[in-house]
Amino acid sequence: MVGIEAPRRNAGEDAVRVVGLIAVVASQVWSLEPVIRWTAWAVPLFFLIAGYYWFATRTVRDDLRVWVLSIGRPYLFWWVVTCAVFVGWERWGGGHVQTKVVALAAWGGVGSIRPWTGFWIVSACFIAMVMVLISMRAGWWWTLAFAYAGLIISHVEPDSAKLAPFAAVAAMACTGFVLFGIGLRELQRRLRHPVRVGLGTLGVGIGGVLLPIYRPLDLQSADFGTPFLSILVAALIGSGLILVGSEWGPRIPPTAGQVISLLARCNVAVLLSFGIVLFLLGTPENGGWRDFLLVLLIPMAFAVLTLRSRWAPWIHGVQDFSYRGSSHNQFRGAMP
Repeated sequence: MVGIEAPRRNAGEDAVRVVGLIAVVASQVWSLEPVIRWTAWAVPLFFLIAGYYWFATRTVRDDLRVWVLSIGRPYLFWWVVTCAVFVGWERWGGGHVQTKVVALAAWGGVGSIRPWTGFWIVSACFIAMVMVLISMRAGWWWTLAFAYAGLIISHVEPDSAKLAPFAAVAAMACTGFVLFGIGLRELQRRLRHPVRVGLGTLGVGIGGVLLPIYRPLDLQSADFGTPFLSILVAALIGSGLILVGSEWGPRIPPTAGQVISLLARCNVAVLLSFGIVLFLLGTPENGGWRDFLLVLLIPMAFAVLTLRSRWAPWIHGVQDFSYRGSSHNQFRGAMP
């Protein structure tokens, strides 16, 4: 894959990213069946998109610098903000600040409870992309080996995998989704009817969810559901959405495309901040539509308003603020 020109994003692909974000938020507001069952594809979608946009024309050092700036910097910023909100809220309520909770959140993975809800997704994406960066230099089979190693550890030592810092074992296994995304981009170039194929794979994936033996993925706990089936279902649904979105993107009116691309640029900030709203609202496991709208729209509104601020590199991890639907993403392949 080295030397392949970085693909240009379109509004359809950005729409898929926004849909994935909405599904993640829904899974946290309604964290019970059947919502969990029907949104388990959302987090794998981020890894698929990262692979779909992945390219290796820079040095390892350059790529690491880009990912630290685009993921590490906002992660650190929102970590400080979230800790401040947690401590302030606990003290304002007259309670004792539980340092154990903060320590678990710092560990990441399953420790990423409210208000650090989405942090594990961002850290897992970062770890997975670093693994892909290193392994793809040696050959794609090494990336596949990383993925299989993560799956084996998850099945043989589930407790250890679940407790890994920053969801590292899940990230290792999710390099398989990244590799799948890289292959999807290559496959799309050879397809005569990518929309038909996309709709077909989407339909097959939805059919898989309906199977009685299907058990949804829980990547935060390094639980990959029904062996083979749950991974395949997530890959099919995500791939179908990407293919359809990519091909239909040019049909989206320019104004609507600009709005969609603007919202898509807010993904990182919303992922890292929506847990704060969940925490402050005290949303139960089975929340309501009011909770969902507030948890989604408040972080999104803040993210949109700060895209052009001087704090944008820290809040969003982006520095290119062009809202053109087909513009290059400066940090493509780092975070969808």
